[in-house]
Amino acid sequence: MSGKVDPLFGQAKVFSIDDENVNPDVINYLRNVRNEALTTSAISMSNIRSYVNKSNTIRHDASLYDDKNDISMNDNSKNNSNSNTKTTNYAIKNLIDESSAKKEGVLIMNKRRKIMNKDTSMKSSMPKNLINFNQRMKAVMDWFRDLQDDIFTLPCNSGYSYDHNTLELLIFNIQKVVNDKETTKQNNGVSLHLSNLLENWAPSEAMKQIKNNNYTVDTEWIQELLVKLQCVRIPNIDFLKCVITGNYFDFEPHGYRAWNQFLLNNEPCKDMFNTMINGNNIWLLVKYMAQSWITEISGKQNHNIKLWLIYILIYLPSSAVANNTSTLRDLGKKCREIIQAYYYQPFPLDNIDEQINKHKASNPLVPLQKSIQLEFKQFTSKEIPNDTTLLELTIYIIATKYGQMDLIQWDS
Repeated sequence: MSGKVDPLFGQAKVFSIDDENVNPDVINYLRNVRNEALTTSAISMSNIRSYVNKSNTIRHDASLYDDKNDISMNDNSKNNSNSNTKTTNYAIKNLIDESSAKKEGVLIMNKRRKIMNKDTSMKSSMPKNLINFNQRMKAVMDWFRDLQDDIFTLPCNSGYSYDHNTLELLIFNIQKVVNDKETTKQNNGVSLHLSNLLENWAPSEAMKQIKNNNYTVDTEWIQELLVKLQCVRIPNIDFLKCVITGNYFDFEPHGYRAWNQFLLNNEPCKDMFNTMINGNNIWLLVKYMAQSWITEISGKQNHNIKLWLIYILIYLPSSAVANNTSTLRDLGKKCREIIQAYYYQPFPLDNIDEQINKHKASNPLVPLQKSIQLEFKQFTSKEIPNDTTLLELTIYIIATKYGQMDLIQWDS
């Protein structure tokens, strides 16, 4: 049985032990395992042999997906309890006496004090934006939820039906408008492109018959369409029809290169996510975003990438299986690395690759309201809170909606 996403682990439970169909013996077994885990000490002080000499650093608990377990662990367990409880001793080959264990314990405590002092000094020098991050993001999430609700409730072009003759009539009127000199002056780029594209196009005989019947097309609608066409690349007449109808189903890219070109050349819209983006390829886009596109967020062609990321966040399913949660976490970790690299420029983290460091100078944390507000004005009149950045919005959604709260624990 699947349940809601656990806020700590970010995954749904495999089954419910409260279900009447679950074998009672299984429930008793799980409870015994739990009690044993709670009452058993994995390593006693008398059996400690620290591997400090093997490593100069103390490993900390991290996420399920974060680190590879590269510490050698030898299972030299001994049965020392009446209840036949087995205790696993990590990296211990031989038992040592009590005095030696105490000396090792002192060394460990001294090293922990140094680490705690280092963490305290880091926290005291933490930038204000990170200290107040969670508080600021609550207002941002309110704006995001309102935007999401408005986008889901408003109609889209794909909800209308266009037959072949209607489409030809619309294209015929578009052709007349773009060939007009005054219109070409106002929208010279897209009008000139459409004029060249439709230069050899001619209406069918059926369309000519319709044209003779006094059908007219609203010129204001055509002007709005021309503005809309400035945001996409129109390679052929079929894609022009696709934009008019709002049905992008037949134009789904395949492979990274095709998707990359499509994102750079076309701004996202509600119609694309209603007809072309589905429950499978949206996770592919999250994967590509984590692997490559997110590091280009501060590049010259970042506008479309920003818009695509916001639409992806809006249309992401409310729950995710383990593999998709891992993909989201990769994206969140990449956002976290970029944010930390920017705020801690004098002290960059060791795990940040060279490509991200190159983006520090171009400031990836530019506030969204200057460039994004106009794009979503058609959906909501509410303004984005000041100083909101897309990377911070992304990591906060992943942390709070998909149970990855450690990503926004900036003092860890």
